[in-house]
Amino acid sequence: MTETPQPPKPAAPAVPAVPAGRSIDEIKRDPLVALACERAGDAIISAKEFVGEISLTVARDRIVEVAKAFRDDGFNYLVDLAGVDYSKYPTWTGDRFGVSYMPYSFSKNNSVRLKVTTDENTPIASATSARRTANCTHREPCDMFAIVLDGQP
Repeated sequence: MTETPQPPKPAAPAVPAVPAGRSIDEIKRDPLVALACERAGDAIISAKEFVGEISLTVARDRIVEVAKAFRDDGFNYLVDLAGVDYSKYPTWTGDRFGVSYMPYSFSKNNSVRLKVTTDENTPIASATSARRTANCTHREPCDMFAIVLDGQP
């Protein structure tokens, strides 16, 4: 009995090239955030994009200014505001706490993440002057993480 030759195995699929992430300047020029970023100027200290979502890190003392810039650019609904404790992140070297704001624009049908960080003692300005609904959502970082919010009603 003769063996029939086996067909050759198919070649492994080529690994698609992973595009390098956009730089902070490229992200700040994205049409979704360009106008608000221009208004905010140097208050935005870093930017990342992951799975199509833009995250902007804001200078702690300028979060209200940046929140107002995004509100004025049509991000008129605060979807969420959450506290983060980075103390258990294995490679984290920055401030212990963070607060993430998620303003949404109905006209653009998209949201953006604005982040600030702080330590145990340095307050973050309350964003209630930019977003009245922040009064309620600010309670999570205050109550769960003891993050100090200056000007919180």
